[in-house]
Formats: sequence, structure tokens, C-alpha cells
Amino acid sequence: MIVLSDGRSFDLPQTISADGGRYANADESFIFWSKGDGAIVMENNIESYKGCVLPSKDSVSQEGLKVLSPNGGEAWLKGQTVQISWSAPKEIQSVNIRLSIAGDSEGQGFNAAIASGVPNTGRYSWTVQDLYAEALGIKALPASDQYLLTVEDKDHNNIYDTSDAVFGIK
Repeated sequence: MIVLSDGRSFDLPQTISADGGRYANADESFIFWSKGDGAIVMENNIESYKGCVLPSKDSVSQEGLKVLSPNGGEAWLKGQTVQISWSAPKEIQSVNIRLSIAGDSEGQGFNAAIASGVPNTGRYSWTVQDLYAEALGIKALPASDQYLLTVEDKDHNNIYDTSDAVFGIK
């Protein structure tokens, strides 16, 4: 959802972009284009808002999504069923849940989807199991005490939150 300072709001689908996040209505008469922490708005091929500043991840997290569990210090075991929980505004229809390894460990490239398009109920039950890491082609879930979990808005992946601290999976 994009809300402009003049009070208008738009719920735009993400469109193809070579650089940054691009959202547009069907006839592309309204385009919102973000790159880094800035953005522009184009209406009928005219830049109508310049120098937009996007909220930081921290301010989006505080106002939107927030990972509640795991949020740091947990120790999970393969085969164990765990409860992943988050809070999110009702405007978020569904979320993606991702797992990654922080730091400089050998598995740093591990970044895998636990689930995609999960209804925004605030909780997801997951049996800890092997996942495919997209970046390195890793198929086994590496044992590590440096895991982070991210929950993101399925339709607007620039709205997300990540565990406040690392947790372990053995």
C-alpha cells in the first residue's frame, strides 16, 4: 500500500524492473519506483513526487511486521516441530518465511524459503528439516548457531522483519 502526502492511496502490484522495486497500475499511468532508501512517483510519464525517502527497515518493522519467535537464543533440533510467530497488520494478506545464516561461517550463503504465501495468521508450525539454499545449492540444513529468520509481506517484499538475534539449529 502506497499512501501519498495528498491523501491518495494505491495498492499496486510489483512489476518487472532491472533495478530497484517497481510498482504500477495496469495501464502504467501511475508508477512507484524505489531504489535504496529513495523513490520516485510518475503519473502519466511525469515525475510527480521527487526525492521521496522510504522508511528504514526498523521503522517499517515497528509499524508493520515483527518477528516474535524465533527472536534470538533459541535452540532447535532437526525433526522438531517449532512454532514460528510474528505480528503484522491485517492489510498484509500473506507472508513468506525465510531462513538464513548470519556471519562469516561456511554456510553464509544459506538463504532458503521455509514457506511462501502463508496466510497472515501470526503463526506457522514447521518441522525443522533440510531445505534447498538457493545461493549455493546446499541441500542439507547446516548445523549452526548463527541462523536468522525473516518474515516478509508476500506482495511487498520490502516490508519485512528479521530475528533480533541469532538462534541455533542442530
